[in-house]
Amino acid sequence: MRYWFLLFLSGGLLASCQSSRNEAQAQQEALQALEMQLLTAQDVNVDPEVAQAFLEKSQAYVQAFPKDSLAPSYLFKAAEVSRGLRQFGDAIKLAGQVWREYPEFEKAPDAVFLQGFIYDTDLDDTLNARKYYERFLEKYPEHPFAVNVIELLSVLGKDPEALIREFQAKDQAKRD
Repeated sequence: MRYWFLLFLSGGLLASCQSSRNEAQAQQEALQALEMQLLTAQDVNVDPEVAQAFLEKSQAYVQAFPKDSLAPSYLFKAAEVSRGLRQFGDAIKLAGQVWREYPEFEKAPDAVFLQGFIYDTDLDDTLNARKYYERFLEKYPEHPFAVNVIELLSVLGKDPEALIREFQAKDQAKRD
């Protein structure tokens, strides 16, 4: 009797795993199709319904399969799509989820940078931009973006007219 119970239990587990794998694959295929539509359009605002569907499906995928190797990639893409739709709060939240929950993901540094960049360029929030740019440098000092982040920090919050005068003065000093 014990043997049959164990056999039944292991068969159920196997069927459950297979079902989960099939569900993951079906969701991946749906996400890939939506992603292809977005790439073809080249601008998420051309077809915002497709972009919104991608956002919903990618977040549902991550929630259903958080340990899947594609989860952080879908989150990062969702952050980029959210930014394209000008849903800046969602983009910041999703990018933060990428580097916090998937610190080993290859684009985790890009996600921290994206948060700072959104605060800087889209929201004109220099306080939070500085916070995320500094966090980037603290976590990823050797990253190729580090030099750019240092430059961004040096001009953060400065008046564009003052920057132009500063660059012109430096250029003049080089010529003298």
